Amino acid sequence: MKIDKEILQKAERYCAKAERSPYDVKLFLQKRDVKSEAIITEIINRLKANNFLNEERYIKAFIHDKFKLNKWGKYKIKLALLAKGFGEEKIEKCMAETIDPNEYIDTLKNIMEKKKKTLKIGNRNILKQKISNFAVSKGYEPGLVKKIVESIMN
Repeated sequence: MKIDKEILQKAERYCAKAERSPYDVKLFLQKRDVKSEAIITEIINRLKANNFLNEERYIKAFIHDKFKLNKWGKYKIKLALLAKGFGEEKIEKCMAETIDPNEYIDTLKNIMEKKKKTLKIGNRNILKQKISNFAVSKGYEPGLVKKIVESIMN
């Protein structure tokens, strides 16, 4: 199977600009009219072999960015990575290595307290529900959200 050197170089440049997943590279190649799955697979394998693509490095960078910058919870991060085709075990391993549990709880408290300040609701139960729904929509675990909403409401 003959791989066009130019398309391989374009894929290398694409990966050199930022961390990419194999899924991202596949889409990139398909947009450049690479139709053959075998060629796409071979290019991805070469990129991995030359360390242009590294799944663990990508997953950790993704987790870091989504948690630190977007304040996403573990559930939302995990779903996004599963959608990109990564395995659950690898995601869980990288998440445990990347997110500090204390920082995770502090971040959740902070976003919930900020949300509380923006809401002008007199009814305590409705306020708790709105804050909880917001945190769950950011991907935080409902059980953890429930515990923390109780602590910030006192």
